[in-house]
Amino acid sequence: MDFEKRPFCDVEGIPRGGVPLADALKKYATGDISDRLLVVDDVYTTGTSFKEYCEVKYGASLIYKWCVFARKPPTDGINALFTMPEINDYVDTSKRFI
Repeated sequence: MDFEKRPFCDVEGIPRGGVPLADALKKYATGDISDRLLVVDDVYTTGTSFKEYCEVKYGASLIYKWCVFARKPPTDGINALFTMPEINDYVDTSKRFI
């Protein structure tokens, strides 16, 4: 399992699902502006929410991006605690139903 070992200065949640997660993580923020910002969300589906939120607010700034659950493997530097496997990863396709 991946996890963030590097310190972060502050945390923001992508509205709506990421806000409660960010609130829970705030006590672990260092407050040191030399550390990166952490942006979190609860579920990653297409990555659009992360892209829009981060580009509008921070442009090309270096930030950590994490979600709890990804419906597909995340891209663009986004990390997930859990990722839904592709259907072929857990279905035995050699067995056919008639």
